[in-house]
Order: sequence, then structure tokens, then C-alpha cells
Amino acid sequence: KELDAALDALFYALDHEPSLDGGGQAAFLRARVHPGLARFKGRLVCDQDFKPRAAALEAQGWRVERAVEGRQLPLVMVLPERQKLLTLHDLARGWDLVAPGGVLVCCLPNDWGAKRFEAHLAAVTGNKQTISKSRCRVFWSRKTGASDEATLAQWREGCAYQRILEGRFLSRPGIFCWDRVDDGSAILTRHLPEVITGAVADFGAGWGYLSDHLLRHHPDI
Repeated sequence: KELDAALDALFYALDHEPSLDGGGQAAFLRARVHPGLARFKGRLVCDQDFKPRAAALEAQGWRVERAVEGRQLPLVMVLPERQKLLTLHDLARGWDLVAPGGVLVCCLPNDWGAKRFEAHLAAVTGNKQTISKSRCRVFWSRKTGASDEATLAQWREGCAYQRILEGRFLSRPGIFCWDRVDDGSAILTRHLPEVITGAVADFGAGWGYLSDHLLRHHPDI
């Protein structure tokens, strides 16, 4: 529901701030289906690596890419997930896609630290504007001058794969409980059958904790 409210607030801002969308090409990072997308017919590329959301967009005829890169666009929109390092990474990715004079627009629920991320973006880009709507903040920066490249580099690198749990696993921000064993999985491992054989499928495997546990404790899998 919080993401739905943020999505509505994003399109509210586009409707009430004509300077944001000049009618050129646009990109939408972490894109989701919304009636307001109709305004972008024929000029929008959607970035979405979560298959159900990508499929929903494609079903409505939108062009979807797993990672939009290498473009310079007058408008880039971002609808981040609820993870600090991933949000900063998406802001850096979005800013890289913005052409000189273009604008990066982001929307977050207030409870997800919207005001904090707004301040981060303003510090890096040197400017920002804001609209508050439905317990969300839509904030944007225009690429009109120098940016803090050192901080942007840190944001880009913050989502790189990293070693976790004494170096045994590779993981990255954005994966559920990316740097630790979640409580549910830890409880599950204590209540699995003593003997498991045959074929096993680990749906939504994350960084692989349960699969690793099963393979180490059940050699007949």
C-alpha cells in the first residue's frame, strides 16, 4: 500500500508540475503499472528486474529492460524499494541517465525516510524541489551544474556483491536480509525433517542460506 501511495503521488506531481515532463524520452526505474503511464506512450522505457512487475508492464505494451543504461534522457523517474543502499544506488543510476538540463524525479513514503533521501539527493546535485502528497514525498533535481561525483561513486558501488557470513556467501543490498540469516529461515532449519532425499527446489532462494544448509546436512539430496 505504501508503494501504491508513492506511485500515485509521483503521477500527481507530474500532473501538477508541467516543467517536469517536456514531452521527450523518459525512463522509469523500478517501474510499476499505473494509469498515468499513458502520458508516456511511445517514449518511455521501463526498468524492472522483478519478473511479476515486468510481466504486468509488458502485458500493457510497455518496453521493459532489466537495467536501463547508457542513455541521456530529459526525464528519469525512480520508485525505490525499501532498502537504504539500494535506494542510493538507484538515485545514482537515475542521475547518470539524466541529460544536461534534464530532471530526476523520485518518490518515497515518508515512513521510508523520504526526507532523508531528499536531503541526500540535494546535497549531491545542488538543487531540489518537493511536493508532499498522501504521506509521501516527491522530490526532484535538475542537472544544471556540477555534481558530487565522489558521493555518487560511493552510491553506485554500495550495491556491489559483497562477502557475508565470514566470507562464505556472496550477496548484495536489495536481496531480502542481504547480509544476515533471516529469523524465519533460521527457525525453519531447526524444524526440517531429519532425513531429506531426492530433488529439492528452493523457491525465492535469496542468497542461498537454505540451499546451503540442506546440501551440507542432507547428502542424499
